[in-house]
Amino acid sequence: MPTYHLTYKRQPNRKDNLGKIESKKHFDYICREGKYTNIRNHGEDLRYKSNGNIPSWAKEPGMFWDAADNNERKDGCAYREIEVGLAQELSLDDNIACVEKLLDQLGIKKEHAYSYAIHEKPARHDKDMTKT
Repeated sequence: MPTYHLTYKRQPNRKDNLGKIESKKHFDYICREGKYTNIRNHGEDLRYKSNGNIPSWAKEPGMFWDAADNNERKDGCAYREIEVGLAQELSLDDNIACVEKLLDQLGIKKEHAYSYAIHEKPARHDKDMTKT
């Protein structure tokens, strides 16, 4: 039986309370770029990543997310995170279509710059599930 998970989070503060978590670092972690390229100790693998509405001046999405922090007002929020549990019963292509439809229905694809990644985690309820 599928389970569902959806959370919506504002850009969080750092654990040391010295400001917010930097957008570029969070982007690197989610999309497994930079120092997170070969991260494997989280029990998951990056399956897909995508971006949209990134301005043409940003040669890569990370450049945009870095600028987002540098140009945000002091108490502002450079990004918001939507975390969704996707159905393991669906193919990767079907899950990508689900995410794209969600972004479209929320107006994100039309009005905001965005980056997203799909990760595959072993099911907690299925001890026999192995990574592919």
